[in-house]
Amino acid sequence: MWCALVLLLCALTVPAGSAIGRPARHKRCALPRHARVLASSRLAVVYLAFSSSEAEDAPAVGCWRPTGRRTTIAYQVRSTQPVLESLVGLVRLSGPFVAAQRVSASPGHLGNLGGIDAYDLRSHKLVSCIDAKDTAFLELAVGEGGETAWITTASDFSTTPSAAAAASVHSNDASGPRVLEQGTTGRFSQLRIRHHVLTWQSAGQQRSLTLSPPAHATRNCTST
Repeated sequence: MWCALVLLLCALTVPAGSAIGRPARHKRCALPRHARVLASSRLAVVYLAFSSSEAEDAPAVGCWRPTGRRTTIAYQVRSTQPVLESLVGLVRLSGPFVAAQRVSASPGHLGNLGGIDAYDLRSHKLVSCIDAKDTAFLELAVGEGGETAWITTASDFSTTPSAAAAASVHSNDASGPRVLEQGTTGRFSQLRIRHHVLTWQSAGQQRSLTLSPPAHATRNCTST
């Protein structure tokens, strides 16, 4: 009798926001059966939502775990015909922000177009959008304010860029897109954004730059 009463009192005093009082947070972002995870953190997950197999077209979806809100951030379109394909490349998460690489290419490697989109998963808002033609993205970073940075090299996607190929470090924040440094592919590495400070290695030397969170963007992408 007393044991039952104690258990009842404990159940009544468990806070509504506790792990016992509600479903685990990650269950709000339950994945579809055939999903392939592209990036995951304690607060968010990004996945390709295949309905049956990875040979088909699929949206790339970001889910904000605290609310279960889902945002389509890109589409992966595969084709066996000589027409444009759209693929999802690098994906990075920082808090509610996700940055994803778009790769659009034709089998003939003509007019290839890539880009970086950043979204706020809490609000579905597009934070920034960058287009870059004939460019291979080597590294990508996103900050907790939606700032983005990337390392690129010129490429038509028909060959793998060599270590001596021209490369550059870029950022995009409230000041807009900027080219921060130019050199060769092997020169730059370890791109990071932490507490709004971008750091990278340049020929073994650390570089840094303080970034400012960008305002919400429109769908009209900036070309680089």
